[in-house]
Amino acid sequence: MDADLDREFSDFVAARSHALFRTALALTGHRQQAEDLLQTVLTKGARHWGRIRTGNPEALVLRYFEDRPDGEIAEILGCTQSTVRSQAARALTRLRELCPRLDILTTKEAADR
Repeated sequence: MDADLDREFSDFVAARSHALFRTALALTGHRQQAEDLLQTVLTKGARHWGRIRTGNPEALVLRYFEDRPDGEIAEILGCTQSTVRSQAARALTRLRELCPRLDILTTKEAADR
Protein backbone atom coordinates (compact mmCIF):
# COMPACT_ATOMS: atom_id res chain seq x y z
CA MET A 1 0.00 0.00 0.00
CA ASP A 2 1.46 3.39 -0.90
CA ALA A 3 1.83 6.12 1.71
CA ASP A 4 -1.34 8.02 0.72
CA LEU A 5 -3.52 4.91 0.76
CA ASP A 6 -1.95 3.80 4.03
CA ARG A 7 -2.74 7.19 5.58
CA GLU A 8 -6.31 7.07 4.20
CA PHE A 9 -6.87 3.62 5.63
CA SER A 10 -5.38 4.60 9.00
CA ASP A 11 -7.64 7.66 9.12
CA PHE A 12 -10.63 5.50 8.22
CA VAL A 13 -9.82 3.00 10.99
CA ALA A 14 -9.26 5.77 13.54
CA ALA A 15 -12.57 7.41 12.67
CA ARG A 16 -14.73 4.29 12.35
CA SER A 17 -13.19 1.58 14.55
CA HIS A 18 -15.54 2.13 17.52
CA ALA A 19 -18.64 1.93 15.33
CA LEU A 20 -17.27 -1.08 13.48
CA PHE A 21 -16.54 -2.79 16.79
CA ARG A 22 -20.11 -2.15 17.97
CA THR A 23 -21.38 -3.72 14.75
CA ALA A 24 -19.07 -6.73 15.17
CA LEU A 25 -20.23 -7.09 18.78
CA ALA A 26 -23.87 -6.97 17.69
CA LEU A 27 -23.16 -9.66 15.10
CA THR A 28 -21.23 -12.01 17.39
CA GLY A 29 -22.59 -11.26 20.85
CA HIS A 30 -19.14 -11.87 22.37
CA ARG A 31 -16.41 -9.32 22.95
CA GLN A 32 -13.47 -11.60 21.99
CA GLN A 33 -15.21 -12.85 18.85
CA ALA A 34 -16.05 -9.26 17.90
CA GLU A 35 -12.42 -8.24 18.33
CA ASP A 36 -11.29 -11.20 16.20
CA LEU A 37 -13.89 -10.42 13.53
CA LEU A 38 -12.93 -6.76 13.40
CA GLN A 39 -9.23 -7.59 13.20
CA THR A 40 -9.87 -10.02 10.33
CA VAL A 41 -12.05 -7.53 8.46
CA LEU A 42 -9.60 -4.66 8.91
CA THR A 43 -6.67 -6.84 7.83
CA LYS A 44 -8.52 -7.81 4.65
CA GLY A 45 -9.68 -4.25 4.19
CA ALA A 46 -6.11 -2.97 4.39
CA ARG A 47 -5.04 -5.42 1.69
CA HIS A 48 -7.83 -4.35 -0.65
CA TRP A 49 -8.14 -0.66 0.24
CA GLY A 50 -6.56 0.55 -2.99
CA ARG A 51 -8.84 -1.65 -5.06
CA ILE A 52 -12.07 -0.39 -3.46
CA ARG A 53 -11.18 3.27 -3.72
CA THR A 54 -13.49 3.54 -6.70
CA GLY A 55 -16.32 5.34 -5.04
CA ASN A 56 -16.17 5.95 -1.33
CA PRO A 57 -16.00 2.98 1.03
CA GLU A 58 -16.60 5.29 3.98
CA ALA A 59 -19.99 6.11 2.48
CA LEU A 60 -20.79 2.38 2.34
CA VAL A 61 -19.86 1.85 5.97
CA LEU A 62 -21.86 4.84 7.13
CA ARG A 63 -24.89 3.91 5.03
CA TYR A 64 -25.07 0.13 5.37
CA PHE A 65 -23.34 -0.64 8.68
CA GLU A 66 -24.28 2.42 10.69
CA ASP A 67 -27.60 3.03 8.89
CA ARG A 68 -27.03 6.78 8.69
CA PRO A 69 -29.08 8.98 6.35
CA ASP A 70 -27.44 10.61 3.31
CA GLY A 71 -27.60 14.08 4.88
CA GLU A 72 -25.64 12.95 7.92
CA ILE A 73 -23.13 11.06 5.76
CA ALA A 74 -22.66 14.15 3.60
CA GLU A 75 -21.96 16.24 6.69
CA ILE A 76 -19.42 13.71 8.01
CA LEU A 77 -17.64 13.39 4.65
CA GLY A 78 -17.87 17.09 3.79
CA CYS A 79 -19.76 16.68 0.53
CA THR A 80 -23.27 16.90 -0.90
CA GLN A 81 -25.97 14.26 -0.55
CA SER A 82 -25.87 13.56 -4.28
CA THR A 83 -22.11 12.94 -4.00
CA VAL A 84 -22.78 10.50 -1.16
CA ARG A 85 -25.26 8.60 -3.32
CA SER A 86 -23.00 8.47 -6.38
CA GLN A 87 -19.89 7.56 -4.36
CA ALA A 88 -21.75 4.83 -2.47
CA ALA A 89 -23.13 3.43 -5.73
CA ARG A 90 -19.66 3.33 -7.30
CA ALA A 91 -18.12 1.72 -4.23
CA LEU A 92 -20.91 -0.86 -4.07
CA THR A 93 -20.45 -1.68 -7.76
CA ARG A 94 -16.72 -2.12 -7.20
CA LEU A 95 -17.30 -4.27 -4.12
CA ARG A 96 -19.65 -6.49 -6.12
CA GLU A 97 -16.97 -6.84 -8.82
CA LEU A 98 -14.41 -7.88 -6.21
CA CYS A 99 -16.84 -10.16 -4.35
CA PRO A 100 -19.42 -11.49 -6.83
CA ARG A 101 -20.85 -13.83 -4.18
CA LEU A 102 -22.14 -10.79 -2.29
CA ASP A 103 -24.28 -9.79 -5.25
CA ILE A 104 -25.74 -13.30 -5.49
CA LEU A 105 -26.58 -13.25 -1.78
CA THR A 106 -28.22 -9.83 -1.89
CA THR A 107 -30.17 -10.75 -5.02
CA LYS A 108 -31.39 -13.99 -3.40
CA GLU A 109 -32.27 -12.19 -0.16
CA ALA A 110 -34.27 -9.60 -2.10
CA ALA A 111 -36.12 -12.35 -3.99
CA ASP A 112 -36.96 -14.15 -0.72
CA ARG A 113 -38.63 -11.04 0.75
